[in-house]
Amino acid sequence: MKWTNRGHEFDKIGENFKNKQLIFYDMAEDTYHLFNRLQRINNNLIAAIVVDGDKSDEEICGVKTITKLEFASMPVDNYIVVLCCTNAANYRAQAHRQAINLGYKDGESLFYYDTFEYYYLPIFLYYSLGILYFKTLNMVITTVCNLNCKGCLNYTSYNSNKHSFTLEELKRNVDVVFNRVDFTGLFLISGGEPFLHKDIIPLVDYIGEKYRKNILRLSIVTNGTIIPSEELVKCLKRNNVYVQIDDYGRSIESLSKASDIEYILNDYGIKCEVLRVPYWINMDPVDEDGVDILAKVNACNVPFTGTKSGRLFGCTYNQFAIEAGLISVDNLDNESLDLEKISDKRTILEMQMGYSPNGFWEFCKMCPGHEWMNNDSIVPGQQLGK
Repeated sequence: MKWTNRGHEFDKIGENFKNKQLIFYDMAEDTYHLFNRLQRINNNLIAAIVVDGDKSDEEICGVKTITKLEFASMPVDNYIVVLCCTNAANYRAQAHRQAINLGYKDGESLFYYDTFEYYYLPIFLYYSLGILYFKTLNMVITTVCNLNCKGCLNYTSYNSNKHSFTLEELKRNVDVVFNRVDFTGLFLISGGEPFLHKDIIPLVDYIGEKYRKNILRLSIVTNGTIIPSEELVKCLKRNNVYVQIDDYGRSIESLSKASDIEYILNDYGIKCEVLRVPYWINMDPVDEDGVDILAKVNACNVPFTGTKSGRLFGCTYNQFAIEAGLISVDNLDNESLDLEKISDKRTILEMQMGYSPNGFWEFCKMCPGHEWMNNDSIVPGQQLGK
């Protein structure tokens, strides 16, 4: 989306969120992660939880529960309702109808939990509490990798200048980011292959000591071919790091140590997941002359933001393409925000939500698009010649 009123794009809906608390309508099992996330950020955000029954004298994780009758008597202008109920027997539709009848309005004071979490949450947190919240932030610490995968999302095979960023560069970047960002749902350390970085232990310790309270999930993704040292494993444990272990299956069967890594991490009580997927989306550049670039960007709606050298990139794929030399950029200010120079949190929020100076990123001209619009799939981890 192209900025038309930079720093004020969300002011209208933001007015609806000012000085409001949330009411969770019911609590289906798959909505607890949203509840826990909000409680971590501010335990006064959720005013009440609507539950079934005629009486409600209990609490859920410190939040009072109320009956549907009590909910109907609460002042509509004071709250934002998030429907967190199951859709069994049309229960969600009935809850939605009750809220509408009470005067709550779709897209203003009434939201389904998934829409609220994946789109409106950063806007709500800023305009209600002044908190700049990011859903995800990715930081590449090295472009060096021991694999050379076809269709690598970081465009490793195109990068002729692979290198690791220095510890001081990475620490400075993290400092700049968290001087602006109050919370992030996910802070992902990636590569290349992060386990190859010689200073990964002091870096993770630095992030953990200074900013762990600002990060709901601190995560590292590895290609599953390198057994971490005991020192690194202990570092991951003390900083409560979640590890995603990619397993590319038959493509690198002789190299994969994913199961061994999982065993070691489980033995130390470190949360981890072995990710095995049947296919990758093919993100290799394409020739798309004549395509409506703005329509393409709006259809793509990529949800991933990245950071490097004190800058915020609204699309990680654009960032990776610049780093790999796939595209040449004359003005980085058209592709990212310099967080040392820009202190207006609303502008930073807007870039996270998809706004940019031109309405698209330079790489959009040759990018096939994210998985919402890209149906071209390839076998994971196929190796190219070095």
